[in-house]
Amino acid sequence: EVVIKRRELTTPADRLKARLGLGRASRQWRGARWLESHGFDTARPLLVALEIRDDGMREWLVLEALPGASVLRHLADAELSIGQQHDLARRLARQIAAIGEAGMYNGDHKPSNLIVIDGRPAIVDTVAIRRGRRPERMLHALAVEPLGEGVLPRRSLRARVIHDLVLAERHLSGGADRAGKARRRAYWE
Repeated sequence: EVVIKRRELTTPADRLKARLGLGRASRQWRGARWLESHGFDTARPLLVALEIRDDGMREWLVLEALPGASVLRHLADAELSIGQQHDLARRLARQIAAIGEAGMYNGDHKPSNLIVIDGRPAIVDTVAIRRGRRPERMLHALAVEPLGEGVLPRRSLRARVIHDLVLAERHLSGGADRAGKARRRAYWE
């Protein structure tokens, strides 16, 4: 099974970006390839194409379909046990820390863009993979969408993600972090 994304390019700027390989489909392709090459779970891109017709242009992107439900669906359905919820929170924290340690961040790291496969979060929308280290941006995206949907995770789960993110950052950087409490507080805010 595959997921097919098609986008009409209606503005001259979008058409130019697509021709230069800077359109959304190409950015998603590059983001997925980067994640895959660095060992992160993601939907593998299979094809990116630009369709040029007399009446306009379209971008096409074909991705592998991932089996499983999104993190948002798991939050809404409340089907995971408390232990499974905390395990998923830990894995999300480690994922955020590892992406940051690799010098990148996902500007659209919202729960509907994360599919849970065997308890691990896989990123399916990779168009906003960017250079830089912005774990607070990824945490923000994890909270805003569920808040808008009325399924904000319990306080203990939000605290678990932040606590484990700080621990993972300390572990990945290889040093002792004496400012862990302050960092957790800053992330919470």
